[in-house]
Amino acid sequence: MSRKLKFSLGVAFLATSTFAISNVSPVHAYPASGANFPSCGTDAAAEYCIQQFAFTPTGGALREVTPSNFALGNLDSAGNKEVNVVATLSAGYAGLSSTPMQDGVLASLSLNFYDSLSTTLSASTNTGLRDGLYTVVIRTGDFDPSSMMLIGAYDSYTVVKGADGFFTITLTARPIPWAAVVNLNGNDSVFQACKASQWTTNCEANMANQKYILATFNMMDTAIMREAARGSWVSTSASTIQVAASTSSLQYNFTVEGPHYVPADFGVPGLAQENGKSLNPAFFKMYVPFAMMAASMSQAGGAVSAAEVATLMANPSSVLTGTIFEKTGTAAAVEVPQILTFTAAPGGAIVDFNLKHFSAPNPSLKIKAPAAKKTLAIAKTSSFTALATLANLTKAKTSKVSAVVATSSKRVCQVVKTSVKGLKAGSCKVTVTVTTAKGKKTSQTITLKVS
Repeated sequence: MSRKLKFSLGVAFLATSTFAISNVSPVHAYPASGANFPSCGTDAAAEYCIQQFAFTPTGGALREVTPSNFALGNLDSAGNKEVNVVATLSAGYAGLSSTPMQDGVLASLSLNFYDSLSTTLSASTNTGLRDGLYTVVIRTGDFDPSSMMLIGAYDSYTVVKGADGFFTITLTARPIPWAAVVNLNGNDSVFQACKASQWTTNCEANMANQKYILATFNMMDTAIMREAARGSWVSTSASTIQVAASTSSLQYNFTVEGPHYVPADFGVPGLAQENGKSLNPAFFKMYVPFAMMAASMSQAGGAVSAAEVATLMANPSSVLTGTIFEKTGTAAAVEVPQILTFTAAPGGAIVDFNLKHFSAPNPSLKIKAPAAKKTLAIAKTSSFTALATLANLTKAKTSKVSAVVATSSKRVCQVVKTSVKGLKAGSCKVTVTVTTAKGKKTSQTITLKVS
């Protein structure tokens, strides 16, 4: 079964509007629509609140910061201008009964960071945040943060589910230089021009911060993926991200967009030059839990455990591959392999796509985890589509997939509509055929272990 989920990371930016923070919420009270999380204070039972906010300046010592009612008006006890953070759940959040935001995503939580010392350098550029490490601990009640999208440099991130079923997020991140194309004051002409030119030579950022962080947490709408993906994250300098995941094809496709050029006062020395302008530096890293890979493999065909994936990841390039789309001149974009860098991490792996700058069009990033085992449980079924994936057959949306069980295996397994069902323990030999819209057929025979 092909399961598609799509979600996107938008942008927020330093503004002059104010944000009201309410009193500490009762344990089971969902925040009012659009309301910001208050400080938890001394109430150990409070939920939907900020438990801790701390800032460690580069070369300095960590200090605790109390979030303010005013995004850009936070002051410390001595009256000095201070950094600030605001946490907000998507409108109308009501737990599992919430109306899904979009396919695959039930709700989201955003973290916006502010600095009252930020100054305006030009019409498009602000200095943004002070450099250093920002740490936030948030109690999110029954909001389950399946994944995190971070504009900023990842330092550490954990999600803990308490005995009461409530969740606590701890995030530490460092700000990055960030350039974007956004809708300003209802005018999206720059954004539309960038889209029309496929984010190429006519696309220059209309907003930039020399130091910036934005974090968005998405709660998936199915329990199995919430459990498997919990703790996963993406860290990037993109302006927007769109994600499409398919469990049957074992792919996670990321469309990453960002302006081609940055303003002259962007503040990053040594950037690559083109047509007398500085190119927008790009990076894209993500943490993929073994449990997430195992869930995808299992749904594609054959139960796979996180422990088995961990063993397979001793050779990560045999499990995860990457591609990007490149465009030259007026020719159509071409998908090409991309060399990935893998770093071991507890319970998973960090994948770096080694991007240099945003090109035209922006890369569509893909992770593909090949199925680990060809197995089928007795009385269970595996779809023709999943079998085609196991057989490493390429299939387009318009292709048709069929399967035929070998005569010698008909007591072990059988075709049931568009699936193969296990009948008893033994070996099940199946020939899978993919037929294109033009009638071209490609077949592969695989053997499933039925147990």
